[in-house]
Amino acid sequence: MKIRIGSTWKIDNGVRFKARASDLEIEIDLEVLTPNATRMRSTARNGLLMDSATATEIIRQTLKALAAQPKEAG
Repeated sequence: MKIRIGSTWKIDNGVRFKARASDLEIEIDLEVLTPNATRMRSTARNGLLMDSATATEIIRQTLKALAAQPKEAG
Protein backbone atom coordinates (compact mmCIF):
# COMPACT_ATOMS: atom_id res chain seq x y z
CA MET A 1 0.00 0.00 0.00
CA LYS A 2 1.42 3.34 -1.01
CA ILE A 3 0.77 6.12 1.48
CA ARG A 4 0.88 9.69 0.15
CA ILE A 5 1.32 12.46 2.71
CA GLY A 6 -1.06 15.33 2.09
CA SER A 7 -0.23 17.75 4.90
CA THR A 8 1.60 18.14 8.18
CA TRP A 9 1.10 20.54 11.05
CA LYS A 10 2.20 21.12 14.62
CA ILE A 11 0.16 19.83 17.53
CA ASP A 12 0.89 20.10 21.27
CA ASN A 13 4.39 18.65 21.75
CA GLY A 14 4.54 17.10 18.29
CA VAL A 15 3.43 16.89 14.71
CA ARG A 16 0.42 15.43 12.82
CA PHE A 17 0.58 13.94 9.34
CA LYS A 18 -2.51 13.59 7.19
CA ALA A 19 -2.22 11.10 4.35
CA ARG A 20 -4.16 8.95 1.90
CA ALA A 21 -3.76 5.38 0.75
CA SER A 22 -6.25 3.93 -1.73
CA ASP A 23 -9.63 4.85 -0.25
CA LEU A 24 -8.32 5.39 3.32
CA GLU A 25 -7.75 8.67 5.14
CA ILE A 26 -4.81 8.27 7.52
CA GLU A 27 -3.67 10.46 10.41
CA ILE A 28 -0.43 9.87 12.28
CA ASP A 29 0.50 11.83 15.40
CA LEU A 30 4.02 11.92 16.82
CA GLU A 31 4.12 13.46 20.30
CA VAL A 32 7.31 14.00 22.30
CA LEU A 33 6.89 12.68 25.85
CA THR A 34 10.51 12.84 27.04
CA PRO A 35 13.87 13.28 25.29
CA ASN A 36 13.94 9.48 24.83
CA ALA A 37 10.26 8.67 24.28
CA THR A 38 7.78 9.57 21.56
CA ARG A 39 4.14 8.53 21.37
CA MET A 40 2.86 7.49 17.95
CA ARG A 41 -0.85 7.32 17.26
CA SER A 42 -2.27 6.18 13.95
CA THR A 43 -5.84 6.21 12.66
CA ALA A 44 -7.15 4.98 9.33
CA ARG A 45 -10.69 5.65 8.13
CA ASN A 46 -12.76 4.65 5.17
CA GLY A 47 -15.55 7.17 5.41
CA LEU A 48 -17.18 6.61 8.79
CA LEU A 49 -15.54 3.21 9.34
CA MET A 50 -12.29 2.85 11.28
CA ASP A 51 -9.66 0.43 9.93
CA SER A 52 -7.79 -0.62 13.05
CA ALA A 53 -5.79 -3.33 11.20
CA THR A 54 -4.24 -0.74 8.87
CA ALA A 55 -3.59 1.71 11.71
CA THR A 56 -1.87 -1.02 13.73
CA GLU A 57 0.18 -2.16 10.73
CA ILE A 58 1.46 1.39 10.16
CA ILE A 59 2.79 1.41 13.73
CA ARG A 60 4.26 -2.11 13.37
CA GLN A 61 6.08 -1.19 10.15
CA THR A 62 7.42 2.00 11.75
CA LEU A 63 8.75 -0.03 14.69
CA LYS A 64 10.36 -2.50 12.29
CA ALA A 65 12.05 0.31 10.34
CA LEU A 66 13.34 1.96 13.53
CA ALA A 67 14.66 -1.34 14.89
CA ALA A 68 16.74 -1.77 11.73
CA GLN A 69 18.48 1.61 12.28
CA PRO A 70 21.87 1.70 14.04
CA LYS A 71 21.65 2.83 17.67
CA GLU A 72 22.86 6.31 18.60
CA ALA A 73 25.88 6.52 20.86
CA GLY A 74 25.04 8.31 23.99
